[in-house]
Amino acid sequence: MMATDTRQRDPDRIYLEPPPYSPEGRLWCDDDVWPLPDTDGSDGGVEYVRADLHAAEIARLERELSEARERERRLCRALGDLIGLAEAAMREADDCGGEYDVDGELSDARALLAEVEPLHPDLWDAEDAR
Repeated sequence: MMATDTRQRDPDRIYLEPPPYSPEGRLWCDDDVWPLPDTDGSDGGVEYVRADLHAAEIARLERELSEARERERRLCRALGDLIGLAEAAMREADDCGGEYDVDGELSDARALLAEVEPLHPDLWDAEDAR
């Protein structure tokens, strides 16, 4: 036979009554039963989230932000490499008397890299410095 926890859990969220409070004092409820903001001039219930849920959400958002920054860092690196390859191809085409016109695309790529690169000072190794 398995043991079962019969203790009542704290609700994930509670809502406190907005002013003016009821005669019994400030009430709370699992659901926001008070009027929505602007329907009667009140602010609605004040939402409180359980601390463990709040901490878990903050941790999740921090992970997502870290992953997004890493993706952006990799994209910047790849963009910088592609700019270098395109510039080398243009020089080679010029040396051979051919045409390789991607100046517009290169200037767009350079502008994008210049905008994002300062956000990642560790993007380039000393030997890769531009």
